[in-house]
Amino acid sequence: MIPLGVSSSATEQTPAAFGSHVGESRWASIAFGRADLSPKYYHAHQTKSSNGWDYYVTAPHMSDRGPFGRTTRSLYVFNRITKTVHHLKDTNRIVSPIHSVEHEIINELGEKKVRHVSTVRAAWDVAPEGKCYDTVTPTFCDDKRIDPRFAPPEVGWFHAERVYRAYRLITNELGTPIWMFKNWEEVMRVMIDIFEALDDAEKAGWRHRDVSSGNIMICGGHGLLIDWDASQRSKDMNKENSNRVPDLTGTWQFMSLRRLRNVGGRHDAVDDMESVFWVLLWLALNYSVHTLTPEDLKYYLDFIFDHRRVVEGCYTGGAGKDALLEKEYLNGFIPTTFSPDGLQNTLEALHDAFRVRPPPVPKLRGLNEERAKRKLAAYRQDMIDYEEDLAKLKDSTYVRKLLEDDLENYTWPMHGPVEHVIPADHDGSQMTPTLRKSLSAGVRQQTVARRSSSFSKGPILTAAGRAKMMRIGMSSDSKLVTHYATVNERDEEGQGQSKDT
Repeated sequence: MIPLGVSSSATEQTPAAFGSHVGESRWASIAFGRADLSPKYYHAHQTKSSNGWDYYVTAPHMSDRGPFGRTTRSLYVFNRITKTVHHLKDTNRIVSPIHSVEHEIINELGEKKVRHVSTVRAAWDVAPEGKCYDTVTPTFCDDKRIDPRFAPPEVGWFHAERVYRAYRLITNELGTPIWMFKNWEEVMRVMIDIFEALDDAEKAGWRHRDVSSGNIMICGGHGLLIDWDASQRSKDMNKENSNRVPDLTGTWQFMSLRRLRNVGGRHDAVDDMESVFWVLLWLALNYSVHTLTPEDLKYYLDFIFDHRRVVEGCYTGGAGKDALLEKEYLNGFIPTTFSPDGLQNTLEALHDAFRVRPPPVPKLRGLNEERAKRKLAAYRQDMIDYEEDLAKLKDSTYVRKLLEDDLENYTWPMHGPVEHVIPADHDGSQMTPTLRKSLSAGVRQQTVARRSSSFSKGPILTAAGRAKMMRIGMSSDSKLVTHYATVNERDEEGQGQSKDT
């Protein structure tokens, strides 16, 4: 079980109150600038708990067990007061003047009527006895972008530090990963919803910055865009004199070509829109009917989505995406046609929309006057066409219409994802059984563990006084249905009986 026993009226803390990980002098330079270090707490409903323990939690799973990074875990929790199931995100949030707390972002999006986002049930910094124990992770950055609070303003590369804080977020919606779709018609509707969410968020002043296959969920047949912790206010982005410790924001496989070419460069609304196209292409390669051999499939997944190299200490990539967008037609680069037909047509249309780039300046040396005039006239017309195409991407209205037209004009078969046998890849973009298991650890829908769907009774405690709840099943109309059963506690690998503590 997990408590909500965190005071919402945090008092001013001294550096020592934030844990022994961080020394006083270090905090003076890192945290006591503009960053808000007070513990964060939010609860949508007044708790009725008598002892501070409000939720039962499934055994934790995570895809990365290493000691570095944010170690995010996705879990289901059972509210013992309301007898309902919610989603818990257990992570380490970045404490920084430019990073807002995720539940505050989601609540603001909800207040501004942004569609297809979660609603917050509860959220809090893990602060035993009102104290947050933060972790500092070292990093390196260039002097042109260094925040003087993180390192002295000298010339060259600097050792800086990123501050992380244990944080938990409970949301009401229970989604299914996009790759577990019922049919391709559902995928199309979800993608339309995600474009709407991005447009609404932009109007509300927020930019997501991490659109990926892992952050697009299916909820009741509609799309749900999750993980807003990397988002920033649109007006605060892309400032020339922005001082900050740089971070690689986004999921590499789905970042736009421009962002891959310069990970520290601009991030505009169109970059998030382009990421939706890469997610759809990734789904098509992994789960649609096509004629690529296993070796060819492995090659294109690696070249388009995973390829990267290190230049002056920074990742750069995008060669595969650049080569694909250079071609006039999608199947001019990937030698296959995706089925169903509507999927192929949609991918071709999106490929054409996002391959917009300025025309090259004509070379006039050695040309006679008449031919030079023709070249310049053609260039001016190409620039007019380029500006028109660019204007179509000021928001997602144009690309949404492409999807809506294909959804209406094509017949969409009822079959779901088709899996392809491909050579093993320990760190690639293709969906292997091991990767699928780790990514889906928090959404084990098909596990069989049943009791009455009525929530009139709470979970039955074992002799040890503790129950582990598991969520399963979907009804025929695709509405999420949850059943529960008391099952034996096991460790994270599912082996052996765990002991209560």
